Amino acid sequence: MASSSFLAVSSIVLSVLFFNGMVPMHAASENDIVSTICKKTRNPSFCFNVLNSSGTTDLKGLAIFTLDLANNKATQSRVLAQSLESNAADPKLKERYATCAKHYNNVVDDIVDGKNYLGKGDYNGVNTMASIAMREARD
Repeated sequence: MASSSFLAVSSIVLSVLFFNGMVPMHAASENDIVSTICKKTRNPSFCFNVLNSSGTTDLKGLAIFTLDLANNKATQSRVLAQSLESNAADPKLKERYATCAKHYNNVVDDIVDGKNYLGKGDYNGVNTMASIAMREARD
């Protein structure tokens, strides 16, 4: 039950982090940053819309924005899974929704950990946590 919007946002997070690790903060113009990041995603037009709505072109600001957005989407997915679980009559379906909610709970924890790494300037740690969150969401 992976939320496609969560996975799309997460891919943007990874692209922002990849770009952040490869290019010094002063090396790219503000207009080129979003363009360069979004060209690396599976859905560049979605990426442009998301990042342009952030109100910043600062790399750290974009990372914070996308992590917050991914956290919100993961939380919404967890709430939906919990709701479906509580309304399911079929025990097997109930169990699957409970498992899904557990996975999204882990995703939220991973994103929080990623935000903590970002605060410390540990971009490899953020990248690792974003990758783990995406893998967890696919399960």
